[in-house]
Amino acid sequence: MNFPRSAKAGVAALAIGAFTTLPGWAATDQEITDALTKFSKAGDDKAVVELGTPKREGDALIYGNVVVKDQGGTRETRIATLKLVNADLNGKGGLKADSLTAEGISGTSGDTAAKAESLEIVNFDATPPAAPGGEGKGRMDSLTITAMEITEKDKPPVTIGSLGVEASDFVDDYPHTLSLSVENIVVDPATAAAGGIDTAPLKALGYDKLNLSVYAGGAWDQPSGTLTLDEFSVEGADMGTLTLTGTIGGVTADVMKALGQPNPPPDLITKLTLSDASLTYEDASLTGRVLDMQAKQMGQEKEAFVGQITAALPMMLAALQNPPFQDKVAAAAGAFLKDPKNLQITVAPEKPVPVAEIVGTAQTAPQTLPDALKADVQANVELEE
Repeated sequence: MNFPRSAKAGVAALAIGAFTTLPGWAATDQEITDALTKFSKAGDDKAVVELGTPKREGDALIYGNVVVKDQGGTRETRIATLKLVNADLNGKGGLKADSLTAEGISGTSGDTAAKAESLEIVNFDATPPAAPGGEGKGRMDSLTITAMEITEKDKPPVTIGSLGVEASDFVDDYPHTLSLSVENIVVDPATAAAGGIDTAPLKALGYDKLNLSVYAGGAWDQPSGTLTLDEFSVEGADMGTLTLTGTIGGVTADVMKALGQPNPPPDLITKLTLSDASLTYEDASLTGRVLDMQAKQMGQEKEAFVGQITAALPMMLAALQNPPFQDKVAAAAGAFLKDPKNLQITVAPEKPVPVAEIVGTAQTAPQTLPDALKADVQANVELEE
């Protein structure tokens, strides 16, 4: 797992990567303090780092009022309390610890300010960059940040209730199983409006604020080259949840390395195959709100408006040029509009299909894709918990 430089990644990365290059023996409190100081200056030898004198409480080393400022004065990080439990040098030029906890975190970068109530990392082992401008390496079992707030100049803040990452099945410090949760991302539509986005539809639907959560989880089986996406979902409070799952083949170690590059090679798609996928939308009032608004604009009752749309679906779907699939879509969409619970699209080809072939068919003969992928569309199905 690669960790970004603390000077670029803000508060979380400072806590994750506050380590330096020293040999591996039982470190003294001063050696740990020197390591934290040196790593905090990675990429900026003129940065100002204030750790003070730590205090020892059993297996914990505790720092108070930690401050890191870059030489240009454009970035600053402050941590009220920073605690390392069972910290030691890792023998690879970095540090390891059973846990690292930071409380009372705040930071600024240009016109952006951020703060968090706490950050905790469990079972980490991290090594800093070998040279300025490089990337450090390390591993951790979990990372949790609570009560975050991000504010840009002249814009309402965006708050995040919690952010969590869990990693396991490590091979050469690379986790083969990962999960992510970002809960209660509260966004004031005024923030989007300040960015030039029209927020009138949101207000018309009755949303004064957006409360979103994101969940993701999956595993990579390196011997078979199979990447399984167990879940990638976006959930909106009083809106609904959109969830994607699937299985991708051909994900070798070389492909995984290429995917981690800023600009993956364009021919990467030729190495991948699709085994199955599912896209599911579970409604939580958004559909009803949209139908109510549209019916009102048309001067109709919602039931009459839904009936009108349902009757028009076969004609609207004629562009698909695949009558059997059109019938499936029309039946599912009609059932969903009349009783909006969930709508699910699945593909399950008889054998894995090259992703490049899917892209090519979509461009040349899109009407054949539903049959080639064994696509199905259903409404209001029983979903697994």
